Amino acid sequence: MLRIAIAALAIAAADGCFLNHGACYNAGFVDGLATPELCQAACQLRTDCNYWSWHPDRNDKRCHMCKTERRGSCGDARGNNCVWGPEWCPGDDDDEDSPAKVLEKTMDFAERFCGSDGKGDALDAALALHAVGKEWHDGVHRGDEDLEVALKPAADKAAKVLATGCNAADTCNRGAVLVSNLRAFVLVHDGDAERALADDRARKAIFDDYSVYLADGGFFDEDSVAAIDDWFDSVPTRLAEGFTYGAPYLTMTARDAFNCGSQRNNPGGAVLVFTARGFNVFATQYGDRTEDAFRGTTESSRGDLLLTVLRHEGAHQFDRTMSSRLQKLLHTIKNECSRVEDWLRAGVAAGGVGANNFFKKAPQEIIASQFGNQYMLSSSKQFKVARTQASKGHRMPMSWFLFNVELAADGDESFFYERKDLGDIVRMTVLLERAEDGEIEKMTVPGCGTWSFDYRSDGLVRDYDGPDCACVPLSSGGGGAPSPHPRPTKAPTEQPTKAPTEQPTLLPAPPRPTREPAPRPSLAAPTDVPTSTAPTASPVAACVGDDPSWTKRGGPETKNCAWVGLWAPRCDV
Repeated sequence: MLRIAIAALAIAAADGCFLNHGACYNAGFVDGLATPELCQAACQLRTDCNYWSWHPDRNDKRCHMCKTERRGSCGDARGNNCVWGPEWCPGDDDDEDSPAKVLEKTMDFAERFCGSDGKGDALDAALALHAVGKEWHDGVHRGDEDLEVALKPAADKAAKVLATGCNAADTCNRGAVLVSNLRAFVLVHDGDAERALADDRARKAIFDDYSVYLADGGFFDEDSVAAIDDWFDSVPTRLAEGFTYGAPYLTMTARDAFNCGSQRNNPGGAVLVFTARGFNVFATQYGDRTEDAFRGTTESSRGDLLLTVLRHEGAHQFDRTMSSRLQKLLHTIKNECSRVEDWLRAGVAAGGVGANNFFKKAPQEIIASQFGNQYMLSSSKQFKVARTQASKGHRMPMSWFLFNVELAADGDESFFYERKDLGDIVRMTVLLERAEDGEIEKMTVPGCGTWSFDYRSDGLVRDYDGPDCACVPLSSGGGGAPSPHPRPTKAPTEQPTKAPTEQPTLLPAPPRPTREPAPRPSLAAPTDVPTSTAPTASPVAACVGDDPSWTKRGGPETKNCAWVGLWAPRCDV
């Protein structure tokens, strides 16, 4: 269908059907299209696309799709070089194939393509399969009896192609995109991964345990897939409901993994997503690069870049899990903030508008940035930032910190996250005491102590009290990763507002760490007094003075000491 349409469009363009201005993109977009004719052909595949614009000066060669004739700018600082047009030009043969016919032709092409040497470009088929498959899942073609009849044979043929293998597929012929969409179509049709991911046990386990389809075209290596699995495993059950809210599964894409070498010819993550839930991460392996999530604050903690982006994008999904109390609290704290120091991630947009202006204009980034990037990397570091700012008279960071504690909570229990090495994160339980209105009056962190909090009438922190000792609670042995959570109940919701994620600074990382987990320590209480002069691990925070058996930071005047794991103590100022 696409090739027939393109032949006609070349004549239409010469007749002045295409104009030089932009279009809106409320019907989506596709990247990596080489010509305006391909952009129009992609528009013709979508029921809700009536106009389009192609942007050749962008590195991604983006094709905007619009429901209405509303025009827009080309949106490129290098000039107004874009092409606009309607779905069909005057004189075009607009006798489109039915969705059932498109599906049949797509599966026939996939069978031929994967059974040959992969000559040609599979993008047409990948786009067609996405258009029909997603619209069918979204109910656009409800009542189309021909399509209903065609679905099972198409899914069976797709599963057969996947079982046989598609060695001809690669990123340059866009066969990798087609194979990814074949898997997605079978997932949507079958409702499970038995056929769609039968050849990939690790990715199938992620789908089975968390209802997450990893659409990376096989890019991520074994360590990266294991790290991704570990992170999803660490998410509290209540927050994990955000991943599949109103959808049978979530798609995690790595769209740059579909580029052909240095060419930016991937079609965009949206073309790989068949359901209402999805997000994109960088195409980088676990252990390759790091980012300091606490840049611009009094603390520093570098975390693996793949997991940093995963935590950020994953935490965007937590917005829809907030209670009405948390939603109100978020707006109250945000509205009271007036300076950079009021934010836990004070280093965001440091070279531009600054953290305060950034979060005020993009409130959808608050949870992703302060909870995902920081709290889920090191809760104790974030707590220390809040306490340091409170000592200077700035109470907003403490209000944000307790907001994060409550976001992670289920009743009277919440979770702290602590980085054990470059990427491995330990999750542990903290205990809460609440007022009748839900405010956290006390928080007990195993290995650290108990803090109490006093609030203003609007719910913001007025003051707090508790141990002066630095809190690094790994000595408690309190948790580790939880067991896989059950699949959450699905409920419909509106599509969340999409906003670009700030590009993190990329720095080389130390050599990739091993992923062998440390043995879980015994939680049994000690029965004998140790004979060594060095302190032993204790579930109670140790605050000592000038003891030469401690490793010091800050000189002999250092007083605040805390255990780091069960391996070695250190003194924290």
